[in-house]
Amino acid sequence: MLTRLYQDSRLGIAQSTISSKLSTLELDPQLQADLVAGRRKIEHVRNLAKLPPEQQHEPFRVR
Repeated sequence: MLTRLYQDSRLGIAQSTISSKLSTLELDPQLQADLVAGRRKIEHVRNLAKLPPEQQHEPFRVR
């Protein structure tokens, strides 16, 4: 398994970018779809991945 530091140097991508992208894998599928479709920004949803799926929709609702 590659460490994030190794990924940084190999890919030329900042560790914070890698962490941010990886955190989206823990999102509810609907939130992932919203992110891909541009209805939400990564800055708005990355911390939601820390919540259980049933609570991820509570803080933000698409209007």
